Amino acid sequence: SKATASITVTAQWTKNTYTLKYDSNGGSTCSPTSITKGYNEAWGTLCAPTRSGYAFKEWNTKQDGTGTKVTKNTVASDNTTVYAIWNQKYTLTYNSNGGSSCNPTTVTKESGEAWGTLCAPTKTGYTFAGWKNGTTTVTKDSKATGNITVTAEWTTNSYTLTYNSNGGSTCSPTKVTKSYNEAWG
Repeated sequence: SKATASITVTAQWTKNTYTLKYDSNGGSTCSPTSITKGYNEAWGTLCAPTRSGYAFKEWNTKQDGTGTKVTKNTVASDNTTVYAIWNQKYTLTYNSNGGSSCNPTTVTKESGEAWGTLCAPTKTGYTFAGWKNGTTTVTKDSKATGNITVTAEWTTNSYTLTYNSNGGSTCSPTKVTKSYNEAWG
């Protein structure tokens, strides 16, 4: 075609599309297994996989979690594979050591989380003195670093018998203190 008049031509562009592929890294398979979006569009709602004994933390561009976190607001700019990053869950099991049962009987937290408020059992004649895992004291602020069983520690209550001679001669001693379930003598 020969130039015979001035014309304006308009370029036609097709937006590039990119695919995000899921790697559940030991978790449940995502369905669909990938998302395709146009350049600079947000990926949108991402799959939320599950894995027994773990809590889903995030999607990341590296399998060990050292890459870039990817969220529903991350925009498509390249084909990418995202990896599920998991936090292990741990369980604390109560042993009330002769006291009342705890309900629930266990607490489950993610690795590094504080156990939170712990059960406070009761036992006739004793005062609850806290929880121990072996020789280690466990409190609401203790962090979950593994599965543990905590045993209730008890302090024996003391009771005092005070003599009132009701006008008679004064007893010596004037009172006797004994531990719970111990004979007065």
